[in-house]
Amino acid sequence: MNSIARFKIVVRDFFTSGSLFMIPMFGVVLFMVLGPMILLVLSSLSGEEAAILTGKYSLSNYIQLLKDPRFLESFANTIIVASVSTVFAVLLGVSLAWIIARTNVPFRKLLGVLIIGPFFLPSFIAAISWVILANPTTGLYNLILMKVFALSKPVINIYSLPGLIIVFSFQHAAVIYIFASGVLKNMDPALEESSRVLGAGFFKTTKKITLSLLVPAMFGAGILCFEEAAGDFGIAATIGIPGKVKMAVTDIYTYTNYFPPDYGYAAGYSLFLIVMASILLLVQRRIVRRKSYVTVTGKGYRPSIIDIGKWRYLTFSLCVIYVLFATIFPYSVLAAGSIMNKIELDFSLSNLTLKHWVEVISFDIVQSAIKNSLVIAAGGGFLCLLLCIVISYIVQRSLIKGRALLDYVSMLPIAVPGVVLGVGILWLYMSLPVGIYGTMWILIIAFSTKRMPWGVQAVSANFRQVHRELEESSTVLGGSWLKTLRKVTLPIMKPGLAAAYALLFVEFMKNLNLSILLYSDNSVVIPVIIYNFFNERGETQLTCCLAFLEVVILFVVLYVTSKIVGGGIAEIGTTKQQVSS
Repeated sequence: MNSIARFKIVVRDFFTSGSLFMIPMFGVVLFMVLGPMILLVLSSLSGEEAAILTGKYSLSNYIQLLKDPRFLESFANTIIVASVSTVFAVLLGVSLAWIIARTNVPFRKLLGVLIIGPFFLPSFIAAISWVILANPTTGLYNLILMKVFALSKPVINIYSLPGLIIVFSFQHAAVIYIFASGVLKNMDPALEESSRVLGAGFFKTTKKITLSLLVPAMFGAGILCFEEAAGDFGIAATIGIPGKVKMAVTDIYTYTNYFPPDYGYAAGYSLFLIVMASILLLVQRRIVRRKSYVTVTGKGYRPSIIDIGKWRYLTFSLCVIYVLFATIFPYSVLAAGSIMNKIELDFSLSNLTLKHWVEVISFDIVQSAIKNSLVIAAGGGFLCLLLCIVISYIVQRSLIKGRALLDYVSMLPIAVPGVVLGVGILWLYMSLPVGIYGTMWILIIAFSTKRMPWGVQAVSANFRQVHRELEESSTVLGGSWLKTLRKVTLPIMKPGLAAAYALLFVEFMKNLNLSILLYSDNSVVIPVIIYNFFNERGETQLTCCLAFLEVVILFVVLYVTSKIVGGGIAEIGTTKQQVSS
């Protein structure tokens, strides 16, 4: 075969294998993920909004930060809140998962659904619910305690460091529960039975076998919760700012949004958070890789249910207490607050009204926010899913060199707090002559970048479940890679893709960390309006109306998707577990 013939074959294979389409995806992903990060680094070294163009760099911002008592205080508070809340969340989440998955506690299925309620409640809306319930002046918890025990003054103050820890702990315990319950349900009971046969008691078996096998999931979920707590603007602003508890994310927001802005300082703050998160990810990978944690084999089995006797009522009480304070009360106060003239312990008909619903729906900006949010969540979530399908196909099915690098880069946003990523994206697209700043497109790009790891991991898990011989049969019959993907692979993956899309829709719909920095009057979304109603205007009832409306929209989408997937709403939440792998 001469050189011209070989060249023709190479060209033909290049076009028919999909390389012409796949290779540019490297550039797209690298730009989406690394572009904002590079600009953040350069900005932290110069202090200029478009630092890449100035060429004047120094370490002055870092030196000033390390000398600034405000930075040291906010960074210390961030580490304390994130660390302590993560520990509490892990203890609570693992305990709840073990109770539901492995014991004969009453109403296991119902409790299992209610326990993950906080996962579907946007964190900043959960913070608003806690403020209504536990603020030091008109909080319902305080009103009840003062009335029952004849107290002269409130005893609970959610506007505090412990308040932040409590809210994060209850919110993230649901995430830990999802991760831990998945492992416990797939654990081979023979491992624990062997331990007991060899003479180990219940507690020793639990410590040496059960908890040891939870290590990978707990490290992955724990680090995810730590990073969410360190970078969650909604909770930090709603509870921390009124309580004068300085947090890193609120300081970053202040430095970029108040006059005069200090972009270099904000970038320096951001880099400290990124370094901290990256170190944690490296530690997690090193610890998990030291041992084998394989528990799922080809043999079929069902996890054993432990009869805990009289303890089942105590464990049932623990589950009920968590469900009440983490799910029932926060959801209920939103519904009740939306139809009350005054949010107080007065449930008479004279205190009930629908005027707040009429008022909030009549606002033009609310109507625009609802429309924008649905367009961004539905359209943006779909575009993000397509991007994740292409990335996963390259990683899981192609032979393109460098696909491992693509997989690694697509996972990087998980280590970057939302506000920090928002700052980088803001400066990047303000510096480029593309004209998308202030439009819905910049929000779609930002949300897609931040949630890319979730989508890629969820889709990759589905690709791994489809045997290659199905696709090879299509190829043998003359189908191109694109036709094989469209006609064979994607139809098989339909339930998993529906669950991934639902998860992306939810995350796009409830994201405040990015939208608070990137929105404009033309691209305002529901989370921003809710934040402004509550934190800027003090319109609690209007806040409850809009927050409850967003929750209803999310649950409708989840319910419809659950019918497509063929499971319950709780099954969709387990898609997030793929991020830890």
